[in-house]
Amino acid sequence: MLGPENDNEVNELKIRYNEFYTEFGHIYEVSTVLRKFRYLWEENYWETLFNIHENSMTSLNSAQKSDGNLPENIVLIKAIENGIEPKRERNDFSINHESFISLHHFFEKSYSLYLGRNLINDDIWALNESDLIERVLGGLDRFDVFRGNLFLDDEFFQLLQKVSWEEEAKDFFIKFHTLLIFFLFENHGKTELNFSNELINVLVLLSHSSAILSENFKINIQHVLKSYLTLFRIIQTEFSAFVDKKYYEGYIVCKNCDESYRLQENEAPYDFSRCSCGGDLKYISLP
Repeated sequence: MLGPENDNEVNELKIRYNEFYTEFGHIYEVSTVLRKFRYLWEENYWETLFNIHENSMTSLNSAQKSDGNLPENIVLIKAIENGIEPKRERNDFSINHESFISLHHFFEKSYSLYLGRNLINDDIWALNESDLIERVLGGLDRFDVFRGNLFLDDEFFQLLQKVSWEEEAKDFFIKFHTLLIFFLFENHGKTELNFSNELINVLVLLSHSSAILSENFKINIQHVLKSYLTLFRIIQTEFSAFVDKKYYEGYIVCKNCDESYRLQENEAPYDFSRCSCGGDLKYISLP
């Protein structure tokens, strides 16, 4: 993955960045979106997310593979119930079953980024049983003040399927995503392509939501920009304010003195930084 320290790539990055800004910089909020993207790039958020993605098949999803007794995603269920089908072999930037799966996986990666470790079953329960995905689809970059389950009824999912793209917006989306991927990756192998496609699925879904929330059935450039602002907000989410802590039923144990503490209903492992003896803590879930 490219980083700001790769001096030999700086000139080409500047050229591509300036070309994009020359074409689209006059549009409201383009500068804001570019600035936020660059901040996440310079602070290595993207690199960390990609590393999580790269390890996802063996680490992030290991809990899901080893335990079938995990929650189903209610938003995905609602999408299926309202006729949103698996992906077809076409590239028209429409939503499909995969769009919702990608959003769910992106939340898992972002939560793993927040925790600074791989997810375990309790993490997945706490995340999945929250209303974060509903909040995001119904509130976009203001999801922190939105109560999702009040608004995402069957009509919302049905309207999503009626949205189409303005050609200008699709062109902007393709060019901006191309710029983003050029910043992120020096190599473009299978894993990088998979990460890119996941981002596309998430951004397409968020763009559709943005159109619906503005009572518009045509996605325009402002809807696309809103989807990127929402994506960047997800990456920096203070997850502790949203996940359902009651699913953390285990113990925190000091690595130094071996003292243990059973978490209470409204407590999570990340609420505790160190033991009173100064030792680091680890979380042990109940069997």
